[in-house]
Amino acid sequence: MVVEATNSAPEPINMMPYSGFWIRLLAFIIDYGILGVVNYLMNLGLTAMGIRAQLVPLVLAIALGWMYFAVFEGSNWMGTPGKKALGLVVTDEQGLRITTGTAVSRGLLKIVLSNLPGFVLLVGYLLVRVIAAGQSMGGSGLIGLLIMAGCAWMIYKLASDARKQGVHDKITHTLVLRKTV
Repeated sequence: MVVEATNSAPEPINMMPYSGFWIRLLAFIIDYGILGVVNYLMNLGLTAMGIRAQLVPLVLAIALGWMYFAVFEGSNWMGTPGKKALGLVVTDEQGLRITTGTAVSRGLLKIVLSNLPGFVLLVGYLLVRVIAAGQSMGGSGLIGLLIMAGCAWMIYKLASDARKQGVHDKITHTLVLRKTV
């Protein structure tokens, strides 16, 4: 009996459509709502234990967010609770479940990149205060403008990309797809 070898890749998950910016933003808001509640409860616990240093809750919140995205997206769920609620899955570029290493990398990039807009708003606020006070912006003004332009570029890339990949998706070679029924 002769068996022919095929060069086909494993069957992707029903070749689902790419998920767009707005549905991903909604999933992100759901996930950050969940993380916000968990962080609030964690802060209550830390305060009850007498830990009042602001650095400890910040480091724990970053680690919690990183693990939240990495664990859920690398699991059989293939996405966070926010993504799952909206019928989205995270896959590699072949439509398969991502590896643990990819999930950890993607989670870290998501935390870093998702906090950039907050950093941008802070820099923008400081720039407005400097301008309102009539002071020279100097090099910090240029850096602030470059950071804001960088965030606008990242949002534009996700919204206009044919496969709807964000910067963190391109770096980790992942896709966010809509489940088809």
